[in-house]
Amino acid sequence: MKGSENDLPEPIRYRHWLQKLYLKLHYRKFERRLAGQKRISGRVVSIGNLSAGGTGKTPLGIWLLEAALKHGYRPAVVLRGYGGKAASSGGLAFDGESFCMDATWSGDEAQLYHVPGARVIVGADRFAAIQRFGQECDFFVLDDAFQNPSLFRDLDIVLIDATQALGSALIPLGKFREPLGALQRASAVVLTRTDLAGERARQWRDAIGNAFPHIPIWDSVHEPGAVRPALNACPVVAASGIGNPAGFESTLASAGFSIIQHFVYRDHYRYSISDLRKWQKGYPVITTEKDLVRIRSLATVHGMEEKRPDRIHLHGIYTLPVRISMDFRELERLVFA
Repeated sequence: MKGSENDLPEPIRYRHWLQKLYLKLHYRKFERRLAGQKRISGRVVSIGNLSAGGTGKTPLGIWLLEAALKHGYRPAVVLRGYGGKAASSGGLAFDGESFCMDATWSGDEAQLYHVPGARVIVGADRFAAIQRFGQECDFFVLDDAFQNPSLFRDLDIVLIDATQALGSALIPLGKFREPLGALQRASAVVLTRTDLAGERARQWRDAIGNAFPHIPIWDSVHEPGAVRPALNACPVVAASGIGNPAGFESTLASAGFSIIQHFVYRDHYRYSISDLRKWQKGYPVITTEKDLVRIRSLATVHGMEEKRPDRIHLHGIYTLPVRISMDFRELERLVFA
């Protein structure tokens, strides 16, 4: 006879209860947003995750903007603007030529989308923000919108970090926002960091392919760029406040750097001067481009910025740019067919 959930040990019963409660609340909110879904004029592509952050949405979003420009569109990326003062009211963060607000207003992620010719729009109400600041655009990338169906989209592209274990726990016990079954809404799946995932990449491909054979699955890797300013491979101190710090460590290692110590903070963490002092261990400090946005804002507030603000480095702090590398031909056909 099949046992009931009550037969499970108490810690496991509690975990099951938390997961069920989270999913119940999540899908109640999802259905409410779906019922009020609105449409905008233009091509709309959503990029999102199953997990909370750290999969490579921003590099893929930048590629989509650049590809849209190549195909003759007038593109914009639309973000919630998490952590920025303009999130509630909405705003134009980048007009295609220059930034119209700093990270304090736009949030840190918006500052990474500086593609000449493409707008960056922020606002928790994306429809209202587009109506105000995106009327001239005809191609929209919705950043981190897989769990938010309030805007109709032509395509839903989902990124999954293949280094994460299949079947990992849901929020609040783990990092996953939704179970694998949510991919029934996806138009395509991009597995990231497959070069570092080993057997897990195959497990993800098999699980998704068996459950949703109609969904294309593409492998990708995170390719580190040249450290800015120039820095040869050496022992370093790492500092990050992102969704996937382990992924950052792997990228640093693949670039030839050995990590003496990694200062890990929560995603979107606001740094203090004391944090910067803690990193001074006699080694170069490397952080992410997203973190540098917040560090530069702090430095400007405290008068630490150098005379040439266009320069990337700030008192021995370096950044490691990352791009997503994959066979973009099939994705390009899907998006621009």
